[in-house]
Order: sequence, then C-alpha cells, then structure tokens
Amino acid sequence: MISRRSCLAAVAGVLAPACGRKNAPTAASKSTKRPATGIPLPTIDPAAARCRPDQLAAFSSALGGNGVVLRHGAIVHQWGKPNAPLDVASASKPVLAHLVLLAVQSGRIPSLDDPVLRWLPALGNLNPALNHKDAAITWRHLITQTSCFGVSEAPGTAFDYCDFQISLLWKLIYEKLYAVSPEDADTKVLRPLLFDRLDATDSPFIRIRNAPQPSGRLAISARDMARFGLLYLNGGSWNGQQLLPQSIVHAALNSPLPPSLPRSKGIDADMLPDIRSYGGGKNQEEHLGCYSFLWWLNRPDPSGKLLWPSLPPDAFAAIGNGGVRTMIAFPSLGVVASWNKANLQYLPVSAGGREQMDAALAPLIAAIDP
Repeated sequence: MISRRSCLAAVAGVLAPACGRKNAPTAASKSTKRPATGIPLPTIDPAAARCRPDQLAAFSSALGGNGVVLRHGAIVHQWGKPNAPLDVASASKPVLAHLVLLAVQSGRIPSLDDPVLRWLPALGNLNPALNHKDAAITWRHLITQTSCFGVSEAPGTAFDYCDFQISLLWKLIYEKLYAVSPEDADTKVLRPLLFDRLDATDSPFIRIRNAPQPSGRLAISARDMARFGLLYLNGGSWNGQQLLPQSIVHAALNSPLPPSLPRSKGIDADMLPDIRSYGGGKNQEEHLGCYSFLWWLNRPDPSGKLLWPSLPPDAFAAIGNGGVRTMIAFPSLGVVASWNKANLQYLPVSAGGREQMDAALAPLIAAIDP
C-alpha cells in the first residue's frame, strides 16, 4: 500500500516546474491476444443524453472510418467498427505518459525530475563533444518532448517532437522500469496497470514490429481509447475508484510548455544505436504552447488564438497520424469522441489542419445540448 506521505511526495514531483504529418502505420506482428473481457460501456438514447442524432450522424458521416461518441460515460453514437483494435500511432503517446505518472504515484520513480541515467547508464556515454548532455535527461523531459535526444540542444532547452525519443521512453518504461520483454509488455504492464482497470472489452495490445528493438505502438479500439479519455475527463476516477490522483491528472492536462520555449534547430546528435523510431522523424512540429505531458490542449497559441477556435477551450486530445487516429475530450460538455481511419488530410496542429479540425468537429459540437 502507498503511504499518504509517499503519495504526496509523488504529486509534488509532478507539479515541480519544468525546463526546461504524423507516423503512418507500418507492418507489424501482434502479440498474442487474450479473449476479450471487461464490462461493456452503457449505451443511451441520444435524446436522453441531450444529443441530436442528426448532427451526430452528420459528424460520423463526414469523418468516416470507425468511431464512438460518449456523453457522461455512455455511448450515444458509434459507427464503422468501433470495437476493432487498430494502430493509433502517436495518439498512444499520452498512454506512455500515464504509465510514467503511475510509476511516480507508486514510488517506482521518485520524481519526474529524476535523471533516467539511473535506468539506462549508456546515455551518459553519448555526445562527449556536447558535454555528455544526455546524462541529464529526466522523465519530465521525455513526457514533454524536451529531452533533445538525437539533436544538439541540451535537455529542457528546446522542444523536439521526435519519435526516437518516444521509443527511448518506451524502452525505459517497459524494459527498464518494469523489466518486461517487448512481447510481454501488454499482458504484464499495459493491461493490468491500465486497461483492465478500465474494464476494456476489445483486447488492446502492443504492436511488435518484425525487427529487433520494436517501436511497440498501441493497437486499440475506438471504444477502449474513449475509456482512456473518460478516465482523464473524470479526473482519474473510474467507477468510483481513484486510479490516479486528481492532482496528477490536473497537472498532466494543465502544464503546457511555455510559448517562449524554442523549437529545436534540428542539428543531429548521437543516439543509442538500438533506439528505433516510433514511426516518424525528428523535429516534426511546433508545440504552440499547447502541449502538455504528450497531450494536445486547446489553449491559446503565441498569437492568442485557440488551437481550435470553434471548440471548447477545455478540450484535450491524443492525436495520431495527422488526426486520422484521434481521441478528443470536452470536460465542459461531458463528451469524449474517439475515431480511427478518418478522412482527415492535414495535421490538426498545422495551419490548415486547425481549420479542418474545427470544421470536422462542428457537427459534434452542434449535436450537444450543454
């Protein structure tokens, strides 16, 4: 059992100050799936949940693919194959942050500001010409994409949206922190620590590539990904149990990087040879002051404009493959929407993509009576 003292210390570590087109699916061999268990999400008539069925239908028809909409924890609309566990690309990144936060809560990690060198000493041998900068990488750096792993800046001094550092984070979580093989990552970590607790029904699993050092991306159904969003919308509570302290969830969703933090210049630096990409490259996009613990937030950009101006300002999202695979939540509306294989063409945090995201979600917002 975690003592109250250790839990408060863990929360303090989370709240301590920081710093300082997405990956397409690739061929993979999946781990052995166990039979679906869990408890189905309740389904409610849209009208009873103060939702307009015609607008929900317009939303899913325009978006395409597979998806689900929840209102106050119940399914009000679903389409395609919402139970199919599919690769969600970078939308899985907040799940990695969640596993780190659980480790802080349990005391497995003393603080987010602990250097990860303790778990991976080889980092200390990298880049002698850059003063062995990687020895200073912390857990906080990794879950804010400010580790600068693979680029020339020192950790915490720049934002580098980099899928090599995400693979480094994956390795540290599963192989070092929890000491499991890639093949056992889902059955020994992902499910018992997260999705079994959320009563997931569609057997989410870690996708293992047919090569050494797998990237380990998550395959999950739209319905089960919606459960993850609902957990955070509800402040870490699930069916009356507090799975993550509300203060830690608040920190995860309210710690955007400062707009003044620069983007990496993209000058390459040495990396560990066994770290593969999570799917994309380095220095892929700006953070816009809207990035918090691997979540995208609908916050003002440096010009003062919301990331998605037509959406509620409390929205938070896990975005993968240019928005094709996304989960977005609106706490003020009690709504979670999750989809895969959508008809979106532009990254939702790029200039054209922000407008596209606004337009795509307009029917959903119109469907909801506050």
